[in-house]
Amino acid sequence: MTWNYRIMRYSSGELGIHEVYYEQDKIDGWTKEPIIVGDNVEELYSILETIRTDIEKSKNDILEYGENK
Repeated sequence: MTWNYRIMRYSSGELGIHEVYYEQDKIDGWTKEPIIVGDNVEELYSILETIRTDIEKSKNDILEYGENK
């Protein structure tokens, strides 16, 4: 099984990025919840750039999952 990220369009017109899974080069399924949702492809790019910037800024201050601070 392989996977990649794909843009999917919802009935509302919004776009979402999902993990899509393949079995023998045919789509076998995708994640129920999107990773990112936006109104258009440019907005998806903008959100991804914000994520990249935030990761770069915080790469030396990684939070521990499950800890309350």
